[in-house]
Amino acid sequence: LSYCGLVLRHITIDFNSYNFILGCFLYDAETQSSNNVRMFVNEKLSSFGLNLNNSIFVVTDNENKMRTAFKDKCKKLIKKRGCEKIQNLFGNVKRIVTHVRRSHQQMKLKQKLELYSDTRFNGAFYMLNVFRNVYDDIGGILNDNYMNYLIGVDKYILEELCGFLKRFDQAIDELSEQEKPNMHKFLPIRQLLLNHCNLKSDECLELQELKIFLGERIKTAWILQDQHYMCTLLHPLLKNFDIAPNERAKAFDLVKKELLARVSSSHTIANTSSGNINTTTTTTTTNTTTSLASNDLLSFCFDRPQQKIISNSTPLNELYDYMTLDVQINECDDILSFWKANVKSFPTLSAINLKISTEQSKRRLSTIDLQPVPFVDNHSNLTSPSATKETKIIDDRDCDMNITENTDNNDEPCNIWSDF
Repeated sequence: LSYCGLVLRHITIDFNSYNFILGCFLYDAETQSSNNVRMFVNEKLSSFGLNLNNSIFVVTDNENKMRTAFKDKCKKLIKKRGCEKIQNLFGNVKRIVTHVRRSHQQMKLKQKLELYSDTRFNGAFYMLNVFRNVYDDIGGILNDNYMNYLIGVDKYILEELCGFLKRFDQAIDELSEQEKPNMHKFLPIRQLLLNHCNLKSDECLELQELKIFLGERIKTAWILQDQHYMCTLLHPLLKNFDIAPNERAKAFDLVKKELLARVSSSHTIANTSSGNINTTTTTTTTNTTTSLASNDLLSFCFDRPQQKIISNSTPLNELYDYMTLDVQINECDDILSFWKANVKSFPTLSAINLKISTEQSKRRLSTIDLQPVPFVDNHSNLTSPSATKETKIIDDRDCDMNITENTDNNDEPCNIWSDF
């Protein structure tokens, strides 16, 4: 049986976040085609007076039915690209894992094998990482036919691949936060992953090929919205954009524009440069506080200590004072708590942050059997349902390359690494 669960999130004017479970509904359509899924979801939303728009986004785990149901004018999600050697390694591992699980021999191994699922973010990493842990033992339970597949799995490449993909798994966990606003994490973690895809001279060629592919994929598929820039600047440990200095001016411009729009028309607004936020200032102290060692992925993106500067009085003094604010908060703290504590010092910026956080309302929706799929904010996957073309789903779980097929019978396989 399949179900659709709806959860409404709301942030109050005093910066408190609430979750409201609207219901869990049995999926009773005849088939799970794109049109049926889309109509079912829209019907349930409309019963509560809700509809998908630019402020209410649906983003799903990489469950194919949901991606095709809400992808605007979708014919093909991903076309095949390179990484053939690593694709072959993945295929060999999947065949072995599938065989061992079906033959009930995995009890002879020290760890239970994980079978790849295309409905799970980073599912390839979980399967490969467990296989790496039992690589030296698994040969003892394979027959000659499957030993040939094992021979095709290079252990060195497997270890390098798992080490590389671990950072993506950390990123997915970080961005899957369900209880607190997390829009400020998207830009820095996106840049952190791009940096992670930089080539190193001591890496194998197969991993370098994958890095090139994933780096290009992140740039083209992970499109940042204005809210991501603004939320990053409105985080006190990310506002200087040390992780992505080229994006700082754009973020400052966006916040400044929103700030000026809220300033009373009776004030005279100074025409200042977006990048020159320290005009006519004097240095007073230097912050030498260093962050403690942490396993939290976002801590790698935090700014370095900056000089504390006092700015002359200007209509934009609130923004300038925030940019020079010397404050250390716990990396695990809710950003709403910071703005609630500083609402008197930065009333307009607090209101901007509250507005963006409110727009980050999420839904949880699922058509996977007995298991809900968490939704994460992503405007690029938001669509106009009526404009979506019907897409036939290939539901063969053993075929890892063919994810979707369009109505034009273009059956070119896709790249499994596109889901990272």
